Amino acid sequence: MYKILVVDDMTLIRKGIIKMIDWEKLNSMFAGEAENGRKAIELIKNVNPDIIIMDMRMPEMDGTALLKYISKNSPHIQTIVISGYDDFEYAQQAIKNGSIDYILKPVNSEELNNSIKKACEVIYKNNYYTGKNKLACEYFYQVFHGKDLNLKELLKYLDISELKKYKVNVAVIRHRANIAIEAEVLQNCLKQADNYKEAMTFSINPNEIIIIKYCEYRGETDIPELSVFLDIENFLINNLKDNRIIMGIGEMCIGFENVYNSYKTSYESLVYCILDEKNHIFNYSNTSLRNQYYINIEEYAPELLANVTSGNISGTAAIVNSLFDKIISKDNISLDCVILFVSDFCHILLKIDTNILDEIQNFLKKLRSAEYIFTFQSIENIKRVVFNLYSLKAKKYNDEQGGKVSIISNVINFIQKNYSSEIGLEEISKLYYINPSYLSKIFKQETEENISGYITKIRIEKAKVLLKTGNIKIPNIAQMTGFNDYIYFYKVFKKVTGMTPKEFKES
Repeated sequence: MYKILVVDDMTLIRKGIIKMIDWEKLNSMFAGEAENGRKAIELIKNVNPDIIIMDMRMPEMDGTALLKYISKNSPHIQTIVISGYDDFEYAQQAIKNGSIDYILKPVNSEELNNSIKKACEVIYKNNYYTGKNKLACEYFYQVFHGKDLNLKELLKYLDISELKKYKVNVAVIRHRANIAIEAEVLQNCLKQADNYKEAMTFSINPNEIIIIKYCEYRGETDIPELSVFLDIENFLINNLKDNRIIMGIGEMCIGFENVYNSYKTSYESLVYCILDEKNHIFNYSNTSLRNQYYINIEEYAPELLANVTSGNISGTAAIVNSLFDKIISKDNISLDCVILFVSDFCHILLKIDTNILDEIQNFLKKLRSAEYIFTFQSIENIKRVVFNLYSLKAKKYNDEQGGKVSIISNVINFIQKNYSSEIGLEEISKLYYINPSYLSKIFKQETEENISGYITKIRIEKAKVLLKTGNIKIPNIAQMTGFNDYIYFYKVFKKVTGMTPKEFKES
């Protein structure tokens, strides 16, 4: 986490700045506060902050003196200067001493957080560009994020010949949960892998490490040499404590001018982690050969829309779950098939509500982005989005039709059919996708009974019918009516009827 120190002679301003910072989002922590430059230096020596947010006009030691001290003794610290005066001299001092930003008081929250974000990116870049050549890594990062590759410019950074062709391959390492990985620790671990020195490695954000491997291409008979990635694969699997670290290996390309395609396909491979929770390595040479399946969900559309428009949330859920189970159960299915399947699901809903067209189009557009899909972490989360679209629409119809009565009648029907099973409020609320407290409230409103009391009543009524037959043993009747404990059945029956089961049977 990035440690931030706040320096200002006014307590209220310091507290205000501390409160404005979005600590969690910026992956930062509070390192302390000081009222002048002299006290700030004491803190710098003790806590070694990454970022200092500082005023310029302070007693004892002002901002100019503090900036000079930082520039000379702790140049790694990024500074953000704030000032209550639009003073060109102070701005000059801030620029001269390498401050990341100069902000005028009163401080704007958005501007402050943007400046801190900028400082964090600079720190990360300075700390985690590694590999054979820092400048080459920086250049490749720019290419992967929109810059056109210029081979002559690349020649400045790499020891390569303009006359030769090279095989180039890119891999990306990330965390399955899409959270920050300890890049420095991971890179130090990777250096122990055989042939690691053959690769350039860099990390420009906390969530990923990029590995580039290249070697001379010797013609069509040349076998792609991926030993460096195989070694790293084995090392990741055998040595990392966190088994949620995953690696996507892109398509081998010929010529540096095609390196972006290898990077892009490394991401496309990595995204398959949402379909496969057991594997840690995803290679484009395998994922590109996955099977193409198609499920025509249009044939389910009438039943699906009938459940939605009748307000039947549980029926809608059953169909959505059933169809997703069909697609997920297919072995080695391609991600394109899954996206097409989700698209068909969304377009069916447009048949009854064109008002959500923009929302659905935006969702489907983003679904084509590997980075966006990666945020879902599993196919279950994508299913949840689709189900929410349908269930919200079903709930709207349910409410329009006096949905409480419809839901309660379904619940009563379910209890009457399943009284002999272990059922209760939690099980029923999950079945009908309703909040337990809300279900309990509306059930009591409609029946003047709570659910557990109603289940007990139904069970006792069924028990009375069975007791009247005269030829079934009482312990067996207890089991048949959902009472696994005969003594409990005995007590409940007597409490409800005023008689023991035996007395009722004899009467």
